[in-house]
Amino acid sequence: MKNLELALQNGAFDAYFLEKLDEMHQENVMQEKLEKGIKIGREKGKEEGIKIGEEEEKLKMAIKLKNEGVPLEIIAKTSEIPLSKIKKL
Repeated sequence: MKNLELALQNGAFDAYFLEKLDEMHQENVMQEKLEKGIKIGREKGKEEGIKIGEEEEKLKMAIKLKNEGVPLEIIAKTSEIPLSKIKKL
């Protein structure tokens, strides 16, 4: 019991608790940064997925127009797909 009283008197516990509080704070900061990074990654992935979907829809429409006999130059101009790519469809 005397050792406990001495530790309390000389501030050893204060230093220990301050160190633990600092560790907890650092862990919280790291967790917040991790969560922010995950959120940013999901947002970028979603944007990329939407972009890919839009490109696929353009290609489907270009194929349909080509099959209907629409001139390739018009398909290229309106779909913003390079003429060289439309010729390969």
